[in-house]
Amino acid sequence: MAVTGRRAGSVIRDAASTSPDAAAFRHRVLELLQGWVPFDAGCLGTTEPVTMLPTSLTTVGYDGPAHYPTAIDIEFGLGEEIGRFETMQHLSVPVRTLSQVTQGRPGSCRLYSEILAPNGLRHEVRVLFRGRDGHAWGAATLARAGVDFTTEELVLLGAVLTDVGDGLRGTLFRDAAATATRRTLGPAVAVVGDTSELLSCTDAAHDYLARLGWGPDHGRVLAGPAILAAAWLRRSGQLSGTTRARTTDGEWVLIRCGLVAGSNAVLLTFEPAQARDLIPLAATAYGLTRREREVMVHLLADRSREEIARELFLSPYTVQDHLKSIYAKTGTSGRRGLVSLLVATECVPRVGSELGPDGWFVAHPR
Repeated sequence: MAVTGRRAGSVIRDAASTSPDAAAFRHRVLELLQGWVPFDAGCLGTTEPVTMLPTSLTTVGYDGPAHYPTAIDIEFGLGEEIGRFETMQHLSVPVRTLSQVTQGRPGSCRLYSEILAPNGLRHEVRVLFRGRDGHAWGAATLARAGVDFTTEELVLLGAVLTDVGDGLRGTLFRDAAATATRRTLGPAVAVVGDTSELLSCTDAAHDYLARLGWGPDHGRVLAGPAILAAAWLRRSGQLSGTTRARTTDGEWVLIRCGLVAGSNAVLLTFEPAQARDLIPLAATAYGLTRREREVMVHLLADRSREEIARELFLSPYTVQDHLKSIYAKTGTSGRRGLVSLLVATECVPRVGSELGPDGWFVAHPR
């Protein structure tokens, strides 16, 4: 290993500032890590800092999505499994090898017997990318067939995890292009069975899953995001819920899920996220204060400065100060720029309109 932690951190920061979008940054991070800490297969995803649910995923080295249902069940299923990312949140340096969490007996866990071994892999290290704001903005697993990960390699991963976390947060809403993607018309609906198989999937839902891009496309439906949402809902104990994910072409998607009456199957619908759906994530990503979040909610509801002032019992001048701070933190220059930052460009003129049965806007731009 010919790079120091300080130098590696600098390279990561440069990659974050020059990457055109979040997907490009994830690919670049995996390339860099592979040069510093050699691995044969890896996954790097962005996560919602509260729920720890992945919002995007980049994989290298794994042959297709066949193992996704098992991996999702190990990480988010109802059973108890050792080494889950959620158990690493309290660690001051959230880097752990499979050998460490199994006390030298990796073969005793499902991760080894059902994921690593079938892929010809023996060792794995997990990293939680916690930014300087204290939130975990991503996570990665790196696996290889040779010798176990060394102490020096773990130290290097620990040295760069904050810079990667900041980079994942900083590129979360960054787009490489504003070109609209053609969509398959019709309802975007899928059903996941109680054994995590995809029972049905409309063409429009298939289109969403393909655009979410979890893993290489080998002609199969890339069902990972649907299976993940179903596993999360079952584990939550709720009857319904909503998660968010981002497509590889930069659009945020709302995934609504609900238990099917009389069974453990989960019905899912997919639709483009509106700006208001992304406020909590964006507010955390850009470090907005509680009051700035409140102002942002009203701003995206198309209220004027005076209307916001009346709603929040503030003076218009105070509201203007909060608006300036919001625009400065998000790097935007006005309401339209803020909406454009949060949702795909083709959504901007339609935000606030009703959604049709196919998950797209039916009303004309206001």
